[in-house]
Amino acid sequence: ILFSINKTTTDITTELIYLYRTIMSFNKSSLQTMAIQLILDTITSNLKSFQSIDNVLSSLCILGGYIQPLCLGSIVEIHDNDGIQLGVIIDINKNVLDLNTTDVLPYLVQFIQTNEIKWIREDKLRIQKDVLPPNLLELTDTNEFIDLLFDALAYFIQIDKSTIDSLLLLQLKRRSILVLYRILNHKKLVDIFIQKPYVSIIAQLSISALLLKTYQQSTNLHLLNKHQLEQYCLNLDRCKYFKQIINNNMNNTLNDEFIIWTKIPFKTDLLIDDLLSTNEWKSSMSKRNIELFKKGRLGNDEIKIIELSSQLTGKWFLEECGITHRFPGRIYLVSENSNKLTATFIIENLQLTEGNWYFCIRLLESTSIRIGWATNGFKSNDSIGIGYDQYSWSYDGSQGMIYNNEQYPFEFENIRWNTNDVCGCGIEINDNHIRINYWLNGYFLGTAFTHQLPINSTTTTICNMLPNGNRTSYFPGVSLNVNETSILSSCEFIFHPMDMFECPLPNGYKPLVIPTLLDINDLFVPYPFSAYLIGNNIEDYIIHKRNNRSIKFLRDFINNYHLENIFILDNHQLILTEQSEGFPLTIDYEESLTISFNFSILKISNDYLDIILLTFDTQDKYSIRIPINKITNNTQIAIIFQINERKIKVYINNECRIFECPIITKFNIYILPTLNIGIQNLAIWKYSLTEEHIQRLFTSGLSYIAIDYYRLNQYRKQVNMFTFTMNQQYFENDLLIPFNELFDEIKWKKKKIEIDEDESKYFNINNGNIQLFGNKTYLVLDKSIDPWFEYTLIFDISITYLPITLVRLNEHSNICIAHDGQLCLSINNEKIIQSQSKLPLNEYIRLLISVHDKSIKIYVNGLLKLDTNLNNNQLAITDKRIDLFKELDLTTNIINEDILRIECKSIIYLNKTINDIDEKMTSSNYSLESLIAFPYSIISPSLIHIGYDELSIKLAMKQTITRNIQLIDTILREKNFNKYNENILSKFGFSINKEKLKDLIEFFSQYDTEEKIINLGEILLNLENNIQTLSIDKNWFHQTIDNNLTEWIQDKSNINEQIDLTYQLIDLNQSIQEKSILTNNNQLNNIEYPHKDMTQLKYYESRISCEYQLISIYAHYTILNILKIWSYDGSCLFPLEKFGDCIFIVKLLRLL
Repeated sequence: ILFSINKTTTDITTELIYLYRTIMSFNKSSLQTMAIQLILDTITSNLKSFQSIDNVLSSLCILGGYIQPLCLGSIVEIHDNDGIQLGVIIDINKNVLDLNTTDVLPYLVQFIQTNEIKWIREDKLRIQKDVLPPNLLELTDTNEFIDLLFDALAYFIQIDKSTIDSLLLLQLKRRSILVLYRILNHKKLVDIFIQKPYVSIIAQLSISALLLKTYQQSTNLHLLNKHQLEQYCLNLDRCKYFKQIINNNMNNTLNDEFIIWTKIPFKTDLLIDDLLSTNEWKSSMSKRNIELFKKGRLGNDEIKIIELSSQLTGKWFLEECGITHRFPGRIYLVSENSNKLTATFIIENLQLTEGNWYFCIRLLESTSIRIGWATNGFKSNDSIGIGYDQYSWSYDGSQGMIYNNEQYPFEFENIRWNTNDVCGCGIEINDNHIRINYWLNGYFLGTAFTHQLPINSTTTTICNMLPNGNRTSYFPGVSLNVNETSILSSCEFIFHPMDMFECPLPNGYKPLVIPTLLDINDLFVPYPFSAYLIGNNIEDYIIHKRNNRSIKFLRDFINNYHLENIFILDNHQLILTEQSEGFPLTIDYEESLTISFNFSILKISNDYLDIILLTFDTQDKYSIRIPINKITNNTQIAIIFQINERKIKVYINNECRIFECPIITKFNIYILPTLNIGIQNLAIWKYSLTEEHIQRLFTSGLSYIAIDYYRLNQYRKQVNMFTFTMNQQYFENDLLIPFNELFDEIKWKKKKIEIDEDESKYFNINNGNIQLFGNKTYLVLDKSIDPWFEYTLIFDISITYLPITLVRLNEHSNICIAHDGQLCLSINNEKIIQSQSKLPLNEYIRLLISVHDKSIKIYVNGLLKLDTNLNNNQLAITDKRIDLFKELDLTTNIINEDILRIECKSIIYLNKTINDIDEKMTSSNYSLESLIAFPYSIISPSLIHIGYDELSIKLAMKQTITRNIQLIDTILREKNFNKYNENILSKFGFSINKEKLKDLIEFFSQYDTEEKIINLGEILLNLENNIQTLSIDKNWFHQTIDNNLTEWIQDKSNINEQIDLTYQLIDLNQSIQEKSILTNNNQLNNIEYPHKDMTQLKYYESRISCEYQLISIYAHYTILNILKIWSYDGSCLFPLEKFGDCIFIVKLLRLL
């Protein structure tokens, strides 16, 4: 009987199930014992390996997991205009059964009361009577059978992975839950069941349909009704039984099945190329980026040079200049009568309030020129130029003087400029931190003015760069001078970075010229999970581990999942030969996946009609082939694996085809096997890309990822942290390298690539730190090449031997600890400053060194130990490396090689000053990850071009501390961040008038955690009357539920079945998607069932979607049934904690 079930017609299947159930109901008979034992043996033998899956499904059908179809002899309820009557199906017109239109009447029914015979539509019939599943409490050996059955059903329900077909797996889950619903018909059975840890699993499944995305979207099912879904499922089975499903050959490639998915050409615009350039400056930007660029720049976009005093008409004139940026910017000042004359030129209507800004001046005739910045209050005439008063600051390189109300020597360099030299002038505006820097022909001269610091070492005059208070703004200016010896003076403004050949735009500065508008905002495809790119510099794309140069890896530019590589690289491609099995990838992912790459065929025979795009290393060898006529010189491929839907979409340039595939969870694929081809730009996304994203991918490519990688690497040389792990054997990051000998530049480069000694001796593998023994060992830290005048160094160290040099700042200056434990600042080997207190030995301390221009502060465990000022850049780190713990004079620290000198847990360096010393600095136990997190300026550019808004990016960054842009992209894409104002509003029930809440929007900003939102809910309850959009009967709960709780649970009351959310003020876990589903009334009056000639792909799409929704519905009914059975006698309350935590219980009960 078990073997026959599902192997024959639906009529016979139903009779066989009834027969077996009848046998099981013969109390204390040998037939009953035999039937029960057979069910037990079938289930237990298939718990771990499904040897006979059909028999398991048949056993579940007998126990209750069977949807009875409409068949001959079925007793049915007839729902028509005359009410509900009983009848028997006496004939079925199978020829019209699949037409499924409103005028089709396939079932001939005889009414029981009247004997009337009538043809009836399918949706008017409901199965009324059948042979019910056996009562488990009446069976022999009840306890053993019940216990084993519950465990087996729970096992089937919880299966996540299997090598069997996923559709069979879903049927197993669905039938198992339906069995639970049928057999939990007595409180004793419910009591046994809830003692096991399975109730919460059923509860989770009961709400799972609301959270599904893939399966609900995979087909056009809009069925939320249990009966309709069951009938839909039966009709799908009928289509398959009558072989109405078209079974395509999965390995067949038919040219006419490719469709044009887009007619937009994939042509990268020159503006996009400029956008992808590695320079921070972009001559073209999107509208969004231009708005960000202009932050802190007020006034006209167009640059126009004017003379400030407006009193020298006719004594000066302009000429056009520039190469890339042509504009009237060459100025001539002429004195006709050899009189002394000064004229100041500025940009009309330009004010700067924040940011780092830069411009250049080329000296032409005469070198008596002052270059600088001014603010409101500066007034110029024919004898007063920029720098003559308190409202302006300037530099005259012909005299080597700087000016602010008075003149002072520019003491950093004894350099004088000449004609045709180019002087760069930059201002940095950051709240109260303001300074002006100068460059000459690309060489950094130094900082001339810093707010609230002495202008010069020879004076005590403090530089005030906020003469107008915190609202001070700045504009650039140049003053030309003529006199009796020089009647002509001229210079040339340079604003565009492409014209700054001699004195380039410094890192971190913006030019005053506005970029042109690039009329593309959402340009890039979202970040992949992994990206393997091939470009010009092989060292950037093929990497080796320092401890093993023999193994090559293809670099993952995003998540460091580097792939071992046996192929050669040539001409920016990864070369595969005809002898190779293809490029291998291992996929261990159960949901959707996208893989993309470009390829070109290097050599192929003329008799090829198609090629293998990829093969699957599965139990049944499976491959996808594409016609040779679809391939171009540079073919762009995107492959979308929709694993649960059993289909693969292949995009080839502007064409697309859908392939069917077996269900697979973990598999190996081989891309382009047995072909001589070149591959580029392989990327993997752990979800399905949309066609819009594929359009972006094929248009803009993945170059932005390499640019971000380059930008992040450069930033890591400015801000970074090194920690060490237990069992670490070598220095994995080439930015920190150990030395045990005199420093040598060539040696350093080699050591960064490959280990030349046993580096395990530097690590304490038990504690996760590094140890330096003797007086010759030290560490070399790789930093950015530009000089640092502001920086912070943080060490978590334990010192065991004194004296010791902590850090070499430059060739003159060192920071060390003396024999007596005092911190020292040493200049030219002389200790000029010492701390008052002594540092402890043999215990970990957090030592922080903070330098700002001439000022240095050193803290130990958050306490200031040394604070002083120096002159002449004595604190600047000018080299591209930092030596740590290096003894320059080995005679001062005489120690054997086997004696421990210092231990270190972590090293942090930043090219900025830390001013706020908080609790985290008091101990080495506190994490400092937040200090090295990438700033918005690093994270945002690509994300903005993907299409995310500035606020969302900042909120996502606030939620997580990460140095991975892809993770931020994932948070933004999945919206797993608290965009508080919008998010809080989205959580309110539909009875709340959100327009009235707009006045409270600023009020929401302080409720920035889920805990605080609880408090917000209490406040809003007090404001409920003011924010309701509907009049609500506040006594609804007492009238409906309080006095009739049992009836309410049993669904015997007259509560309106339409979902009412007016009681729901705020739900912390409710998503917008859930609300849309809850309020969407999808009760269809009629269903268009599948018809014949359905494709295999459509069948699997529909069937899988149907299974998932039925699983959730049956779980929903099971929970309601448990509550209903438990509430019959009212003897005790149901233990709701069995369902889950408090928030989940509230959510579950609301959805029920």
